[in-house]
Formats: sequence, C-alpha cells, structure tokens
Amino acid sequence: MRRLSLLSILLLLIGCWLIGPISSQAQIWKRLQKKVEEAAKQQAEEADGIADFRKLKALLPEEAAGLPRVRAEGSKGGAFGIRTSQAEGLYEAGDRRIRIQIIDPGTLQGFAAMGYSWMQQDIDREDEDGYERTLTLDGRRAYEKFARYGGTIETELATIVAGRFIVNLEGENVPIESLRDVLRQMDLAALEEMAKELGAAAEAELMDFRVLKAMLPEAIDGFERVEASGERSSAMGFRVSRATATYRDGNREVRLTISDMGSMQHLMGFAAVWMQQEIDREDERGYERTMRYKGFPAYEKFTRGEDGSTRAQLQVVVRSRYMIELEGMNVAIEVLRAALDQIDLSRLTGED
Repeated sequence: MRRLSLLSILLLLIGCWLIGPISSQAQIWKRLQKKVEEAAKQQAEEADGIADFRKLKALLPEEAAGLPRVRAEGSKGGAFGIRTSQAEGLYEAGDRRIRIQIIDPGTLQGFAAMGYSWMQQDIDREDEDGYERTLTLDGRRAYEKFARYGGTIETELATIVAGRFIVNLEGENVPIESLRDVLRQMDLAALEEMAKELGAAAEAELMDFRVLKAMLPEAIDGFERVEASGERSSAMGFRVSRATATYRDGNREVRLTISDMGSMQHLMGFAAVWMQQEIDREDERGYERTMRYKGFPAYEKFTRGEDGSTRAQLQVVVRSRYMIELEGMNVAIEVLRAALDQIDLSRLTGED
C-alpha cells in the first residue's frame, strides 16, 4: 500500500476543520483518522487491480429511458483470493423497470466468458414468443434477448467493454430499442480508460522473465545446466512470467521453474492445492509433506518406482505470488534442497 504523504495528511486535517465546528482535539484526531483510513482503503482497492465499485457506481445514469433511478448500490467481494467488483442501478415507474449492472470480474476475468455463453458462441434463435441473438453493437460484441410472458415483455442487452467490464441491462415492459439507447448514453469510454489503467498497473507489476531467468543457478551440485528459457504469456485475461532451467548429470535430471503468477496470484490456492491443507504421509515407496522454508509455505514429495527410479518434487510459494518448482528424476530430495538454497529469495521479497 502506498504511504500517505505529509501533505496529504495536512490537507485532510484542513478539510476536517472546513467540514464544521469541532469541540475538542479528540474529535479532530478522530475525524482525521477516519479520513486517513478512508483514503488508505481506496488506495488499497486501486492497488489490488480491481475497479473501485464507487467509480463503477458513478457511471450509472440518473435516469434510463425516461425512468427515474430508485436505487443505486455497489459492492466488492472476495473469497479464496477471488475478487470482483460491481455496481447496480434500478429504474422504475409503473409497470416499467430497468436494471443496469456494471461488473468487473477482477481476478475471474479469464473465466468470465464461461459465465456468459454469448461470449463463446454465435446465437440467433427466434420463435413466436421472442428471440435472442449475438451481434456487434457500436463495435463491441453484444447480446440481446426479447421475450413475451403473458402480458409482460422482458428484454435484455449485454456487452463487454475493453475485454473486461460486463455491462448488462434488463428491462421489463421496455423495448429493446430503449435499452440500446440507454447503453449508448452511458460513458463506456470511461470504462475503457479504467481498463487501460488497471491493465497497465498489472503489467507493470509483473516481473520481467529476464530477472527471473537471472536467478536460475548456473549449476546444481554437480549438475550442468543444459538449457534455460523464459517467457511472459497471457490468455483469457491471465498474465504469467516464468523462467525455466534443466540440469543433467548422466541419467539424473533436475528441472527448476520460477514463476510470477501475476494476475493469477489470487488463484494460487488452486495452482498449489497443498497450500489448503497440512500433509504428512509416508509408506515404503516414499513420502509427501507440507512444511515451511525460510518462513514460506513449502511442499516436498519423494517416490520410488518399481523399476528403482525415483522422482522428487519440491515447491515453495513466496509472498502468495511467486512459485518455485523443482522436479528431479533419479535424484535425492537433498539435491533439490541444495538447489533451492542457491536461489536468492530476497529478489522476490524485495528485501536486501
């Protein structure tokens, strides 16, 4: 979290005086503290790569298709490292109603398309009760639906902005043309700019794979490094940077990978399921267990095959973001531990 500057605190203090009469120094401090906490909270929300729901809420129109806004709300939720943000407005008069949602899938943006089938396929269906179809609306992929239920008309219009934000409009006794007009009147350009800012912050935060590659040891306990590579990749809104090296000594091999999970770091618990539990198992063929390595969660596993070959695994998660994975064929677990000791973790933690 960015620290508030002395100037920011001073301005906040002045603002406290301007708000209204204050009867004691205790009240001054209490109000100042509240303002600082609110500013810090907003900074934290902006820093975590998720849109501030207050900014989304500000994009909800005051009226829609002639209907006054009767409710506006926003929220940011999260569990198991998954975070989303959204704002919603309700507009109604008589039997006419419109609901508008602006959604930032946040850490789920790579999976957002799975929840909206129209993003994955072309749709064009029609019967006596209505229709649904995908289309291009003002240069953006969109979906619209019209249906009659008795004497009620239900309409829906949705689009995706900047490959990230989902804007969804649902109408009751409101024609689809009116929903289109409402969507066109919304400030979607502001969403596009917001997506750029959030995306730029995430890209800047992702560690260059060349830095990760430079952390790979030249040799490991008699093993010669035979290849090393690095890459930055992205798909479905997820970005990852990683470097990998392979070390060999005869029929013995060690593979080492250092990954910056980037926008996937909030799903680390799924990538390393052992982080969700404590493990300590052993039998005649080997063992596996969770532990701590220099204070970080770690996991190691050793198995012996019927043909006498062995396989060793060692994983460490640093700052819930970086994953270090070592895998050895026909090597003792001590070899992987020695390799891990050669990695300068301070370059991942930011410590000297």
